[in-house]
Amino acid sequence: MTRIITSLLLALFLLMAVTVPASATGDLTITHAELEDKVVIKLEGIETDGWRLRIFTNQGKLIENKLLSPHTTSYEMLHPDKGMYWLSLKNGDQTTFKLINIQ
Repeated sequence: MTRIITSLLLALFLLMAVTVPASATGDLTITHAELEDKVVIKLEGIETDGWRLRIFTNQGKLIENKLLSPHTTSYEMLHPDKGMYWLSLKNGDQTTFKLINIQ
């Protein structure tokens, strides 16, 4: 029951968010380095001061919640389990969502 409620809340959160195109926020790239067992999120050209990075499982569980510093250019998600995750970058009323699929 809790899992269903969490999934519904995440879906509602995604619907209510203002999505900003990636081009408006700089160059956001996500790569999976399988040999190093990590996902690298590069934030090149994005003014990250005050931005909040969040990563959710596909079931809506928050697994990372980090306030980014002005000089943040990348973030590494170490030892991720296989599955789908949602990356959320938020600053005020601007939000960008990206799907991360680890196979």
